[in-house]
Amino acid sequence: MAHAFQDGFMQIQIGTSTIKNSDSVLKKLSTIPPLQNGFLSLFSTRFIASESQISFALEQTLNALKRKTHFSTRPEHEFLLRVLGTKQLEKAFAWARIEPEKPEIALIGFSTNRKILETNMKTLMHKIGFVSNSKTLHKTPREQKELLAHFGISKRAVETLSDYSKSKAVEQLIFERIARLELEH
Repeated sequence: MAHAFQDGFMQIQIGTSTIKNSDSVLKKLSTIPPLQNGFLSLFSTRFIASESQISFALEQTLNALKRKTHFSTRPEHEFLLRVLGTKQLEKAFAWARIEPEKPEIALIGFSTNRKILETNMKTLMHKIGFVSNSKTLHKTPREQKELLAHFGISKRAVETLSDYSKSKAVEQLIFERIARLELEH
């Protein structure tokens, strides 16, 4: 179910898919009609710590588009850059790639039209064999280490935020990394 977010509506779904290869994802995504003043995106949860990371990246994306400080002219690309913490689209595409052996994915949609957003999300979920599962974001110790390395977060940085649980500290440091993208040259 979509909910109000800034000047429109947002819907996030976390789970798994029966997708066999990334090329079929693009074909299925291209069959969904474009959203009014919005976008749909699906990507691997490999470098996603929480749904809050996705919401924060969307907020940063929408603000950049309004301020005209975006890195890409396509909102769905701008979102991927921000959620994955890079300015390089090729890297973002590689990191977002959905692999058959790791079918854990996140779907996000944003639009000014709630009904069309919900319809398009439902259609996409059906086409890719999506099964909702919030436990998809749970990281093994090895995956957690990979997540920290991806965002350039040291163990010491996490420890300095001792007022937070470890997962909240990581989340806050990722938010900082996403927010700093605009300041990097």
